Amino acid sequence: MRTLLYLAALTVAVPTAVEVLVPTVSLTRAAFAEEGHKHGKDEKRKLGRQSIAGYTVSVIIVGDPHEEKSIDFDVKLIDAKTEPKAIRVWIGTEDGAGSTKAALTKKTTTYVGVAAVPSPLPAGSKVWVEIETDAGTNSGSYSIEDGHKH
Repeated sequence: MRTLLYLAALTVAVPTAVEVLVPTVSLTRAAFAEEGHKHGKDEKRKLGRQSIAGYTVSVIIVGDPHEEKSIDFDVKLIDAKTEPKAIRVWIGTEDGAGSTKAALTKKTTTYVGVAAVPSPLPAGSKVWVEIETDAGTNSGSYSIEDGHKH
């Protein structure tokens, strides 16, 4: 006795896949600058964190020191257990020549203020934060360069 197996062809309608190509764009900082990148007047830039006078200091600026006459500051002392006597900021060189130091005011969680940008902006200028405590005054600097020409 022979057993025959019959397989029925099963046809299933499957829609054909539609291939969509999405161009990807990857701009280097230089190419981004060539594309017309400009800092906005109200652009926030995180400059980073570092230790100054025993505090971990986080600095955010609003605006571009290369293009503005003044810059807003937002400085936070991370996990501070005591308040400093004063926090001052300036834009320029370490010695502050040609710059005006601005005292920051304590808000709820940050210290805020506005510092004038010297004109012309000295070569190698940075943002400087100076913290005064009972033990004395210490400062640290933050780069204002972001990789493209101004």
